[in-house]
Amino acid sequence: MKKITFLAFLLATLSSNAQVLSEDFSSGAQGSTWPNGWSTAGSNGNWVVGSTTNTGVPAWGGGAGMVSGGCDGLYALLDSDGLGGGSSQNASLVSPVMDLTGYTNLIVKFNHHFRVYTANAEYGYVEGTIDGGTTWENITTFTGPSEYTTEGLVGFDISTLAGNPAVQIRFRYVGSWGYYWGIDNIEVIDEQPPQTVFERLQGNVYRQIETPEDCGTCEEEINYYMFSAEGLRIIGTEYDGTCEQDDFTAFGTGDGEGEIVTNTTQEFEVCVGTIFCQTITFTSAAEDEIQFDFPFFGQTWTAQLYEGEVPCIDTAGIIDNEFNNVKMFPNPTNGYLNFTTNSNENIDVQIFDILGKSVLRLENVRNSVDISELKSGVYFVQIVLGTEKSTKKLIVN
Repeated sequence: MKKITFLAFLLATLSSNAQVLSEDFSSGAQGSTWPNGWSTAGSNGNWVVGSTTNTGVPAWGGGAGMVSGGCDGLYALLDSDGLGGGSSQNASLVSPVMDLTGYTNLIVKFNHHFRVYTANAEYGYVEGTIDGGTTWENITTFTGPSEYTTEGLVGFDISTLAGNPAVQIRFRYVGSWGYYWGIDNIEVIDEQPPQTVFERLQGNVYRQIETPEDCGTCEEEINYYMFSAEGLRIIGTEYDGTCEQDDFTAFGTGDGEGEIVTNTTQEFEVCVGTIFCQTITFTSAAEDEIQFDFPFFGQTWTAQLYEGEVPCIDTAGIIDNEFNNVKMFPNPTNGYLNFTTNSNENIDVQIFDILGKSVLRLENVRNSVDISELKSGVYFVQIVLGTEKSTKKLIVN
């Protein structure tokens, strides 16, 4: 059950800045009337104004799904299940025209519930146009295996549409007698895309103890996980006092990436291939604990944030050790790093990216160093002072 790599994309809470568009469909009328310049286009079983008070539409538990996805009262509904067999759909819900002249950092966010009946046969597209619909740019696509569901509050960067005087967003459903897609609380906001939990956790190390009771036949072992650009990896494992360095997974592709199949504000599920899936839950606001849930095996493992030295790891697992009062600031930074120490000696500095690759090396550093050539992201700064060595986590904006 060990050596499983995960890919996380959990959307953080979004805060408003300059609001360009806001629509909750509350001024429409169930069944037909679209408010505020919204329109529909396409063929067969088109979008309608739905209501969460009508629990029978859509069928097969769809009403409850809309509520759990954050739809409230009136909302936009595409009920493919109600279409019947033998018909296909390519139906769009189109926003009013927005003047985005003068805007630069734009996101679109909305609550939704999207469910697939046949694997990779139903698609939900979010698209944008700046030329009246002649061409459409894909913003994101929803699809997945049979019974795939994604729901909740989501948000996407649409800054490529900014600066144009006539912009529209559309939600386009393509399928054939599938399930449904409900959308509510649509907003276009001028702000930087929010940092996801996954982005905030890059560089964090978690320690999890697996007992013989957990895995049935294995000996006790301690796994060390780290969030990297690829996902969540096991980077070190202890077996009864011995250890090995891991930078791979026994499942999945060569880089060990898993496919996200759900994404909510509390937990996310990732799959390796099409067989093995599990849920990761963040169990505290401080993100100092994560929980691996294996419903099929009736098991739950817990891993806690770990800031000590990871066995067998030379760089990526050693975080924020202090020696000789060496201080590094500011952190996060966007161009320069300053160092202070109570030693009279200069220090040597080497910076590694999230995968452990050296990206910058500086010798005889005393005070400030220029790191403006580094791209935004998480790094590890290894500091050498005489015979002592420490590695600190660094965030570059």
